[in-house]
Amino acid sequence: MRQTDEKSDSILESTINDIESETRRRISDAVESMLDEIGQIKKLFNLEPAEKSLRWEVISTLSEVWTILEDLPEKISGAYGQMSDDAQNALRPRITRLLNMLNELDRELDQVSQDQPHESVRKKSKADATIGPRV
Repeated sequence: MRQTDEKSDSILESTINDIESETRRRISDAVESMLDEIGQIKKLFNLEPAEKSLRWEVISTLSEVWTILEDLPEKISGAYGQMSDDAQNALRPRITRLLNMLNELDRELDQVSQDQPHESVRKKSKADATIGPRV
């Protein structure tokens, strides 16, 4: 857990620290204690860790990117009002390029995991209708 009062930023999200320092410290200490106890239980009962598929982590990340791209035109319109034709023309090639990259990664994932079906991140999006034709 983060112990500072700094903001944590990602590309389109910002998290503010709205928990007091003392409360945050108590929570962090309690979580650490719980994780230690779980580790002891794991050893006591000789439990094996669950395996996570990297493939599914990649699919999850690609889905998050797809969602961001899908919501981007609305975020821009919400922040700046109706998008001008110039703004749409500036945004369209960028989103198209990103969608192409996303689709290429999805196809590559299809090729390396032919033996294991996966849910494609390629789907009809609001961004397709707002910005232009699906690529």
